[in-house]
Amino acid sequence: MRHRIFYSISLLAAFFCLAPGLVFSASPELAAKQVWRWGHHTSDLNTMDPAFAVPDMTYSAGNGVFNGLVRLKPGTLDFDNLEGDLAESWEISKDGLVYTFHLRKGVQWHKGYGEFTAADVQYTFDRLKNPKLGTPYGAKFLTIDKVKVVDKYTVQIILKAPSTFFIMDQAMAYQAGMIVCKKQGEEKGLKNLGLDVIGTGPFMFDNYKAKEKITFVRNPNYFRGAPTIERLEMYFMSNVASRTMAFIKGDLDAIYGERDSYWVEDVKKTKTVIVDSVPLGSGCAIHFNMTKKPLDNIKVRKALAIAADRKAFKDFFGGVWHEMTAPVPPSYYAALPKEKTPAELLYNYDLAKAKNLLAEAGYPNGFKLMGYVTDKPYYKSIMEICQEQWKPLGVNLEIKVVDHTTFHANIRKDMNDVIVYYAGRAPVADSYLTQYYYSKAIIGKPTATTNFSHFGDVDADGDGKIDNVDALIEGARKEMNREKQRELYYEAQLQILKNVPSKPLHELTKVLVRHNWFDPGVEIKGSMIFGYPLEKARILKH
Repeated sequence: MRHRIFYSISLLAAFFCLAPGLVFSASPELAAKQVWRWGHHTSDLNTMDPAFAVPDMTYSAGNGVFNGLVRLKPGTLDFDNLEGDLAESWEISKDGLVYTFHLRKGVQWHKGYGEFTAADVQYTFDRLKNPKLGTPYGAKFLTIDKVKVVDKYTVQIILKAPSTFFIMDQAMAYQAGMIVCKKQGEEKGLKNLGLDVIGTGPFMFDNYKAKEKITFVRNPNYFRGAPTIERLEMYFMSNVASRTMAFIKGDLDAIYGERDSYWVEDVKKTKTVIVDSVPLGSGCAIHFNMTKKPLDNIKVRKALAIAADRKAFKDFFGGVWHEMTAPVPPSYYAALPKEKTPAELLYNYDLAKAKNLLAEAGYPNGFKLMGYVTDKPYYKSIMEICQEQWKPLGVNLEIKVVDHTTFHANIRKDMNDVIVYYAGRAPVADSYLTQYYYSKAIIGKPTATTNFSHFGDVDADGDGKIDNVDALIEGARKEMNREKQRELYYEAQLQILKNVPSKPLHELTKVLVRHNWFDPGVEIKGSMIFGYPLEKARILKH
C-alpha cells in the first residue's frame, strides 16, 4: 500500500485565497551574528514535552527540537506528499492494521544521550497510551493496539482497527507525534518532561527565564546538517503593543502577529516587513459545559447559540475571518458543508427567538455564567462580544482574564460554564470530532483531550438517554470508501448540531510576520505550527 494520503488537501490555500510568503532565491551576504529573535504571543511556557504540547508555543518551539516519524515538507501543508523524518520509508499492510517504519541510522539524541532507535519509538507511543501519564492527547492514541520493535531500525505500530488518518494525525511530526528519548523518559519517570528536553532536531534546549524567554542553540550533529542559525531567542510577549513595537524597531526578527486585518495593514507600512497570512486555520467555537445548570437545558443552549451573531465576529476580524457553521472547520476534509446543513441548525442570529426559548426553559430574566479566558486578544474578544450579545437576554457573563498557561490549566479542571477555544489540528474531520465530541476525550477522564461540553456522557436533549456520536466517529475512521466515510462524518456533525454542545463561530488564518532580513529558507505556503520552520533559515546582512 502506498504511504501517500489518498486525498488532496491542496484546496486549503485556495479556500483561504491567500498569497504565500516570499523566499529569497539569490544568495545574499549573511549577517555575522546568526541569532534569531522571535516574539511569541504567550506570557510564559511550562513544558517542552510533546505529550503536553497544548499551549501553541510548546509545539512551535518544539518543532526545532524534536522530530516525528514523518513530516510535512517545511513551509507546506502538502499532506499528499508527506516525507520521511526519523523514518526513511514506511509501508502499510493490506488490511490497514500494521504500519512498518524503517528508521534512519546514526541519528543522535542531543547532549550525548546516544543513538535514536526503534526502542525510542516504542517508548514514545507506549507512554502516550498509558493513562497514568495524563497526556491531553490520550484519546487520539487509543487506536493503537501495540508497538513492536522488529530490530534496532525497524518498528511496527499495530492498530486495533484500520484508520485512514493514522499517519497524518498520530505519526506526523506535530504535537504528541514527536518522538521522545527513552533514556531521558526513564530517568525522569512517567511524568511531564518539563523544559530541559532531549530531542533529535536542529536545535537544543539552552536556557529558560520565567516570563521572559527560552533559548536554544544549534545542534552540530543534526542528521540533515547543522543549521545556519546558531541561536534561537524566543521571547514571551503576550502584550500585542509591546510585541509590535519591538518588532517594528528591529529588536525582533519575526513575531506571531494579530488576527486583525487593521493590524496587518498597519504593520505592513514598515518597508522591511513581510506578512505570511497562511493556513492552516484555527477553528473557533464556544463550548457549553452541559454538566452545569442551566446549560444542561437544550433550550438554554439554543438561545445562547442564536444570540451569538457571527456577523459581529466577521466585522471584528476582517480579512482573516472565515465562517464556520459546523463542528469541523470548513477547510478540513469532511467538514459538513453549509449547504448540507438544515437552516435551523445554522443557529443564525435571532434575538426574539432566543428570548422566547429562555422563557420556555424557565429563565425569562436570564441567569449568570462564568468563564476563564486567556489574555490573547482573539480569545478575549470572543468572550467580550458574547457578553454584550447575551445581555439583552438577561444573561450576565462574568469573564475572568488570566495568562494563557493558567487558562489551559483551568479549563482542564472543568472550572468554566462556557469555554472559548481555538485549535488547528490535522485538517480532517476525525481530529476535531475525536478531540471535542468523543466521549473518551471528556475533561476529567484519564484519556481527556478537549471535550469541554461533556457531550457523549450526558443527556443533551432531555429525552432521558445519553447522546453520543462515538460509533459514527469510529465507523468513519475505519471506513475505506471515501464517500461513505464523508457521510458518516456528516451525520456525526448533524447530530452534534442538533444537541448544541457548542456554537461553531469561525476559522482564522495564521498571521506570521518577519523582516526581510530573516529568510526562512523555504517558501511559506502554510504552517501547522505558530511559527516558522528553522532548519534552513538564516539571518541576512542588514
